[in-house]
Amino acid sequence: MIETRIDKLTNSIEEVATGRTLVTDVQRATRADLKSLGPEWKFDWVKELRRGEVFKLVVPEVGQEIHGLISLSREADHVFAHLVENHPQNVGRRKRFSGVAGNLFAHAAKLSFDLGHDGFVSFVAKTELIDHYRRSLGATCIGRGPKMFLNTKAAKKLIQSYFGE
Repeated sequence: MIETRIDKLTNSIEEVATGRTLVTDVQRATRADLKSLGPEWKFDWVKELRRGEVFKLVVPEVGQEIHGLISLSREADHVFAHLVENHPQNVGRRKRFSGVAGNLFAHAAKLSFDLGHDGFVSFVAKTELIDHYRRSLGATCIGRGPKMFLNTKAAKKLIQSYFGE
């Protein structure tokens, strides 16, 4: 279930204190990466490796610290996002970077296009965040429940915002 707020759509990610945009890299996370996460992380990311691929967002200019994670599965006709989490330092009023979760969703959309799925990404939203994902990501509900998806148009908008493609 996805319960991370999309703070803002940015060009890559933005250092909150300065407004400076920094280039990011989304890489496949290794078991060693995930085992080294501190106790401040909310989810068991090592366990996520059993469900799908886990990708980490890093800012090469400031080191290899993980600023966000996303767990994805490659389905027959789309990409499914299981979990997304910002590093705790990127949450709340005193966050270091904004745009992390949006960047990770943009990566999922790009992967979907790369796989020939027209950018379609589905996920299950925490109920109270459904309207938030509609507004911030352009996501659409599947039926009346918490299942949502990004269509081609929403995916292209995210990719354009984060990767300029």
